[in-house]
Amino acid sequence: MLTTLFFQCKRHPANYQTVDSTLVPKVTIQNLLKVYKKGTTPAVNNLSLSLYEDQITCLLGHNGAGKSTTMSVLTGLFPPTQGDCFIYNRSIRRELGKLRESMGICPQHNVIFEDMSVYEHIRLFETVKGVSPTPESILEKAKEVDLHEKLHSHAKTLSGGQKRKLCVAMALCGEPKFVLFDEPTSGMDPFSRRATWELLRKKKKGRVTLLTTHFMEEAELLADRIAVLSAGKLQCYGTNLFLKERFGLGYNLTMVIDRATNNLREALDNSSHAEVDGRVAKITAFLKNHISNVELLRKSARELIFRFPPGSETHFEALFKELEAPDQTTREKLGIGGFGVSNTTLEEVFLRLADEQEHERDTEEINIEKQKSMRFLKGEEEEKVFNHVSRLSYISILLRKRLTVQKRDKKGFVFQIILPVVAVAIALVFLTLEFVTSQPPTPLTPDLYHFARRIQETNMVIGGNHDNIEEIASFMKETFEDEYDDLKVDFEPKISNSSEMSEFLLRTYHDRDHDWRYQAYVFNDTIKLNIIQNWDDIRFILENGDPRFIGQNGILVLDQIVDRQFDFADVATFLYSSTALTADTPVNIVSSFIFTVDIVFS
Repeated sequence: MLTTLFFQCKRHPANYQTVDSTLVPKVTIQNLLKVYKKGTTPAVNNLSLSLYEDQITCLLGHNGAGKSTTMSVLTGLFPPTQGDCFIYNRSIRRELGKLRESMGICPQHNVIFEDMSVYEHIRLFETVKGVSPTPESILEKAKEVDLHEKLHSHAKTLSGGQKRKLCVAMALCGEPKFVLFDEPTSGMDPFSRRATWELLRKKKKGRVTLLTTHFMEEAELLADRIAVLSAGKLQCYGTNLFLKERFGLGYNLTMVIDRATNNLREALDNSSHAEVDGRVAKITAFLKNHISNVELLRKSARELIFRFPPGSETHFEALFKELEAPDQTTREKLGIGGFGVSNTTLEEVFLRLADEQEHERDTEEINIEKQKSMRFLKGEEEEKVFNHVSRLSYISILLRKRLTVQKRDKKGFVFQIILPVVAVAIALVFLTLEFVTSQPPTPLTPDLYHFARRIQETNMVIGGNHDNIEEIASFMKETFEDEYDDLKVDFEPKISNSSEMSEFLLRTYHDRDHDWRYQAYVFNDTIKLNIIQNWDDIRFILENGDPRFIGQNGILVLDQIVDRQFDFADVATFLYSSTALTADTPVNIVSSFIFTVDIVFS
């Protein structure tokens, strides 16, 4: 028994094929409506459809017809505005989470992870679907889409067609009961496209498959049922043969003019248009003797295409018998070298539906224009006068356009305008605030340093030129080391003055076999001075008279200078006031007489 499906359109009931009652739909779409923004045209407009197991249902339609939106609503990407869809008796409104466990989707655009390999993609989606994948099962999935040679290649290294193959493989992971393919073969080469067709044919058993495509050949070969959408509405639904019978244009007869025997070719090449039309008219008259409603579609150099109306199949036998008679008199008389007949293609059906839809829109636009013209003639509407647009108006238009775009891009508005303004405002607030940076004075005490206190081990060095230097060093060693546990006294007998002590300390500075040195003592310190005296200075002394160096008879007493001990003030007075003399450096004064003076520091 046949029953009419509940979704048949009341306006065109003949556009929907009746289905055998023994077929039970597994996916039922009921009055599905999707409006993205209130007041706009619905992307899906009251769509009702039934899908069956073990079958591939194909959605056809022009760009913007609502195919991808329908799939997005069925998979839960967008919520439906109205209506519902039941997949294996589960509603997408109430049990979408459960439905996704048995659903696979190959989206229109490649949704892949660029830095993951083919192997990792398949393993991930198998795991998400609750399957425990093995290396063998993953390899088998890759072989199904001919990606086994790219199994460990990153997705970003794949070509566009190979990425589509990967998306097909991911949609089939987990053996879903309901699988959706949104233009799965776009970007594939013809060989890969046909291999994918064979895969989809093999995988349709035991599941419901919904497919969208723009390849009419793909829909004709794969689809068990075809639904055509236009402006979100279902235009027709049925098998391939049903659509061709319902919307088909009949049969096309193609005749090729024989190059060798016919005169029609010469007429087509050399004769006038009237003679050519006469030759074509003879062939047309011959065909009309068998089928009255014959239409010449196209004629070119050696090819003529005629169209037979639907229902003329009963006359084909007699027509073809006469054309294929053994004596071939008819073909020679008409100059026909060969012929062939073909049925209406699905592409022609699709184009006819598109033309009808376009004709309906044109009719509506014409009626609207007629109404406007009538109102204008009655004076109800004034003629529009277009004025010149100034540069300022252009700027205003562009600003309004920018404002419209910015209002829709809320995230961009926040990050480009709101966030910078808030950041600048916070910075200005901090600049206006006065922070107290000065604190009360802190006394400088050792308590400010938080490191642990400890006694530093030190070393004392003793030297000098004293007669009893060893007794002095021994006394200091006993006294200081008994009093201070961390002090060590070292006696250096080779050091006789402060100059040698300085050299010793500098020479042993980097030697780490001793403790830190904070003290050094030199007893009976003397400094050797080499004085080169000029006799002119002595003459000056004699002439000016210095009682300290001149005897009773006015003669210079040399023994008072040579080997005599002077203090620092006496020597400085004796020498020129311009001469620089320090206690720790030898002083050379130019002279022809050399003698030595020992300076004793008290």
